[in-house]
Amino acid sequence: MAEFKVALKAIIQKDGKILVLKRSCEEDVFAELWDIPGGKIEYGEKTIDGIKREVFEETGLDVEIEFRPWSLWSFMTPAKEKQTVGITLLAKYLGGRSEVVERTHRL
Repeated sequence: MAEFKVALKAIIQKDGKILVLKRSCEEDVFAELWDIPGGKIEYGEKTIDGIKREVFEETGLDVEIEFRPWSLWSFMTPAKEKQTVGITLLAKYLGGRSEVVERTHRL
C-alpha cells in the first residue's frame, strides 16, 4: 500500500549563518547528504509543534517558527511506494546548544 507523509524543514538563522546537518549513512533516502533540520509530522500533531519537536530532537535547539513558507517540495521513493510532501519554513534561533557534533555545524 502506498504511503503519504508531510514533512517540515527549518532554515535556522543566527548571526547571518544557517545551520545545516549531514544526514546519517543509515537514512533510507538522501543518506550522507547535507540537509536542514526537520522531519515528518506525526498523525494528529500540530504542524508548528511538529517542526519545533523535530528541530529539538535533531539539534537540541529551541526556535521560533515564522509562518510564511520559504519553499514547497515533494519526492517519491524509487519504487514509488512512498511520497513525502514538505514545506520549508524560516526559523529564528532562541537558545540551546547542539550536542550532535558528528551531524551538525555548531550555531
